[in-house]
Amino acid sequence: MPPFNAESAPPIFLGCRAKKPWVPEGYWDPDRLTGVAEVCSVSDCLAHPPPDWIERWDFNRACCYATGEEAWATVPEDGRADYRVFAYWLVSATTDESGGWFYPPPDDWFPADLPELPRGPGPTDPQRLGFDVVSLHRSIMGWGHSPLSCNLMAREVPVNRYCLVDTLEQAASLIERWNHGGEAVEPEIYCPVLVAATDR
Repeated sequence: MPPFNAESAPPIFLGCRAKKPWVPEGYWDPDRLTGVAEVCSVSDCLAHPPPDWIERWDFNRACCYATGEEAWATVPEDGRADYRVFAYWLVSATTDESGGWFYPPPDDWFPADLPELPRGPGPTDPQRLGFDVVSLHRSIMGWGHSPLSCNLMAREVPVNRYCLVDTLEQAASLIERWNHGGEAVEPEIYCPVLVAATDR
């Protein structure tokens, strides 16, 4: 099978979200071997969005906002010290059941009946944190699992302090291993997402 080709899937800006990074508890990394200081996963399983964000119903089809200011507006004033604003870029690439890479149009990952993805490159000078590997379902609004954090795969895979991998090549390698139920992860379809922090 042809190897992953990054030129076939340039990063597409999805928007910004406010999330509360999760500080690992003892059960998650009992020996403190991962080096993770805060989980900044794309998945909502550990790093949570603000409460009642979904009731606003003012996000795009990637459950993101076009600007950091719009994302920050979803955070209650009395809890803002706990949240950060993250910007996401999708690398629209994954593998099929035979292991071959394919590059679907970005909108194929998201529900079609929500507003379009933002146009433009996104924030110009964000703090790049790394790549997450996350599952998405076109028929279900929102994000799926991030095995590095949700399945404790950070114990098996070298990650940075944000529970992300540093390069797109590392993310692609994990997709080849995990797609369709490889190893101890959910049998889902995964894609790479670049995560950055922004000052809004």
